[in-house]
Amino acid sequence: MRALAAWIMARRMNGLVATTGFAAMGYALPPLLIISLASLGLVTLRKGAREGLLVMAGCVVLFVSIALITTQSVGADLMILVVLWLMTWLLALVYRTMATPAWMINSVGFVGMAGVVGFYLAVADPAAFWLVLLEQHIKPVFVEQQLLANNEELDLLLNMLASVMTGGVAALVSVVLITSLLLARWWQAILYNPGGFRQEYYALRLGKGTAMVLIVLLLITLTARFAITTDMATVIWLLYFFQGMAVIHSLIGMTGLSIGWLVSLYLLIIVMPNYASPVISGLGLVDTWFDFRRRVPRRRKPDEDE
Repeated sequence: MRALAAWIMARRMNGLVATTGFAAMGYALPPLLIISLASLGLVTLRKGAREGLLVMAGCVVLFVSIALITTQSVGADLMILVVLWLMTWLLALVYRTMATPAWMINSVGFVGMAGVVGFYLAVADPAAFWLVLLEQHIKPVFVEQQLLANNEELDLLLNMLASVMTGGVAALVSVVLITSLLLARWWQAILYNPGGFRQEYYALRLGKGTAMVLIVLLLITLTARFAITTDMATVIWLLYFFQGMAVIHSLIGMTGLSIGWLVSLYLLIIVMPNYASPVISGLGLVDTWFDFRRRVPRRRKPDEDE
């Protein structure tokens, strides 16, 4: 990772190639899109708004050129990429200016909630909109593979998915953006400020304001069951996953536990994300008031190699 980060920062063209190349490979392997966004984020974090904008503009020109040469239509895909690149660039500027992940993550949450509200304003019935897409693209797969016993079960599943798709998509985009920018910040730290990312991330606290917004949204969701507040709460709830992870990493470092605990944690997240993620998010939310990191005595100083 250090070699890749150093290569990206060596020349402007390298940043352009990395951002474009990993985005193109992301069509086949979606997680590589995070590397594309992180490449743009690293350039912007280190070199500023102008350099990040030049790289982003170059990526658009390169994509359009490739599409013209190969006579392939990339209109919708390029539009999605441009939106993601633009949000990454803006959020990297927030991170660069405020020098704390809390500001960046809270900004992502604001953008995510704004996206949910905008979607509800643009689409009369979001659940019906998603149901049409699911029936077009997902239902044939289930029918062909005979994954469910009958059509009634399939229709019930699709309706349930359609009801949570707006918040789910907004939350997924938020997680991708946050992960990309944290990766970019880690790259920046290992190149120019060893140990800086560890200290910065271990101290992550989103603040009581964000927690109160989440609690209000959850109360409205539980009492009035408005779909829009449910979707907005989904976005903010996932922000606290990152604070929860910061708490766990910090406590393991402070108490001197072995790295095996972290390995086990990440395996648990991969194997049972539906159970592990809510617990970690809940830990992050509770930490807003209990501040576990202040209550646990430090037994050893973390290594300064990040």
